[in-house]
Amino acid sequence: MPMGKIVLTCGGTGGHVYPAIALAQELSEYQSVFLGTTDRIDGDMVRRHGMPFYGIASSGVPMWTVVSGGFRALGHLRRIRPKVVICTGGMITFPVAIAAKLLGIPIVVLEQNMIAGRTNRLVAMIAKLVITAFPGTMGLEKAVPLGNPVRKKFLHDRWMDQLEPILKDQAAVILVFGGSQGARALNQTVLDSIPKFAANHWFLVHIMGDKDYRAMGYSGSIQSIVTPSEKVVGVMVPYAESMDVLYRYASVVVCRAGATSIAELLEFHSRAVLVPYPHAKDDHQTANAAVMERAGLSVTLKEPQLKPATLIASIESALHLQLPSSTVGARERVATMIRKLL
Repeated sequence: MPMGKIVLTCGGTGGHVYPAIALAQELSEYQSVFLGTTDRIDGDMVRRHGMPFYGIASSGVPMWTVVSGGFRALGHLRRIRPKVVICTGGMITFPVAIAAKLLGIPIVVLEQNMIAGRTNRLVAMIAKLVITAFPGTMGLEKAVPLGNPVRKKFLHDRWMDQLEPILKDQAAVILVFGGSQGARALNQTVLDSIPKFAANHWFLVHIMGDKDYRAMGYSGSIQSIVTPSEKVVGVMVPYAESMDVLYRYASVVVCRAGATSIAELLEFHSRAVLVPYPHAKDDHQTANAAVMERAGLSVTLKEPQLKPATLIASIESALHLQLPSSTVGARERVATMIRKLL
């Protein structure tokens, strides 16, 4: 029998959704209910993890989104009657937080980036507790830095059953991904670098994003990378759920500097080359990457300098990083703090 209900509200990106899912998994003694958008990927992501999700229609007009979303959130919260509302960011979380405040429900803010998002900065003004991934997060001075939660259970790709035995036999595995939608500049540079990967005996696992994967004429869930001598030197996939398996085998991870990616790198003690997305709001990915590089946990390669020669050099540098072996435990720390409010 659940000890009560909690509501988690998150915007329509993996960076907001996955930390919320991680907390729901850790706070398993409570029934978790998600409130999010109706026109983005958050609903599908939550439902695939077997958790209830209710959408609040969003609008192109911010004020109307707040007003209409606030009324819908009031209805959901009155029916659910949660002990706490946990906000991980995204515009749709603001009306939910306002509704929670009106109903006297405690609010927790979880900010994932080094530069706090606008919505979380606003919600923090009425929150009972503000938790950040990094110490000294800009925009949230009165916060507790506990880290960014990572899921304890990942979904499984069927193709991983065939790939894992191959990964076990590799001297070095380079995992590349650009987020749920891929990254065109990163994808193209990696494709141009495949001969050098093969020459270095690096086995490539390239998560391209569905759009670029299909644009190359590929179908199905996995595509082998084959040299002219018919040697398999890697695989390309449009998307991967079994990230926990891939992190464990990766010698180096090449990815964007989003908050969830960084949290997973820390959780799995992965060496990394971070390529910050240059158009992110407030350039927060560059700030995230800088924190990691200063701590000696990654190498930063800015997109304007991204080309095969610099990518190969950055991977070679990352292979020599000496990472700590201690467990991060952010999920447990954040959950413990939240339980004190319940």
